[in-house]
Amino acid sequence: KIRIRTYGKALEVCASNEPASPYQARFSLSYCAAAALVVGSCRLSVFTPERLSDPVLRDVMTRVEASIDEEADAAFPSRRSAHVEIEGTDGQIYRHYSPNRRGDPEDPLSDGEVTDKLLDLATPLIGKEATDRLSERLWSLGGGDDMSSLFEGREKAA
Repeated sequence: KIRIRTYGKALEVCASNEPASPYQARFSLSYCAAAALVVGSCRLSVFTPERLSDPVLRDVMTRVEASIDEEADAAFPSRRSAHVEIEGTDGQIYRHYSPNRRGDPEDPLSDGEVTDKLLDLATPLIGKEATDRLSERLWSLGGGDDMSSLFEGREKAA
């Protein structure tokens, strides 16, 4: 069993227990928890039709139980916390408490994690070489630098 206790709004927004599309899966706490356990992360690559139909991931989803944690709910929105409990097949229980969402100002991503996220999100759109150049350029910026050169040769969005 996987038990998640968190604030009510998280359960409201991520209530889809049977996501039928990759978009719906992004708003499914049970899907994201199962993906993290089965795949090892909940990055863009897990939100594909192929992964969505993965029988192992779907099986793990059925083991996720989510409920409101009164303390977490009372602290929302200044805190976005969660308690996770995983009970192994041997009966051993693993517990984790996260007082804030990873990537929020209270628990920021490391430089390496930011770079990994950029690569994950930008590479499918602009390719590996362009993403590597973009990453290098972004990390070389200083406060107040003119960023217009990052967008040279790119079409403006409508």
